[in-house]
Amino acid sequence: MKNAASFFALALAVLFTVCAGVPALAQVFERLSPADLDLLDSAAAIHLESAKKFLAEKQWEEAVDAIRRVMEADAGRLVKILEDRRMPEGFERLIPAREFCQWRLSALAKDAPEALAHYRKLVDPLAEKWLAEGTAKRDEKLLRQVIQQAFAS
Repeated sequence: MKNAASFFALALAVLFTVCAGVPALAQVFERLSPADLDLLDSAAAIHLESAKKFLAEKQWEEAVDAIRRVMEADAGRLVKILEDRRMPEGFERLIPAREFCQWRLSALAKDAPEALAHYRKLVDPLAEKWLAEGTAKRDEKLLRQVIQQAFAS
């Protein structure tokens, strides 16, 4: 019984110490400046808008080229996802441009299969090479490359 009482006293002491520090911790978070984000620039955004127009006009090659330009030139920049219903109000979801472009290319399977076929003609040979070589050598880097750079292949 004595051990239980000692444990309870120790737990209360820790709880009071932690609770006393919460307001100070909140002040630290209030003073933090917003993160410095590398968002997609206007030129890349124009390429993505052009891709939409090209798809609407059934210009498959031009649409795929516009998406690939963004994916290759601005891969690490961030794209703000505007219609994410899972995010609470006041929050934003940002993803790397490469991932966004891969999503867009994958969506072509439903939206414009002809455009996806064009993309696959361009990318499949390289993706197959990376996959075969990565599997044979058990090279994680090459296998990741297939997923990150040729997901829609």
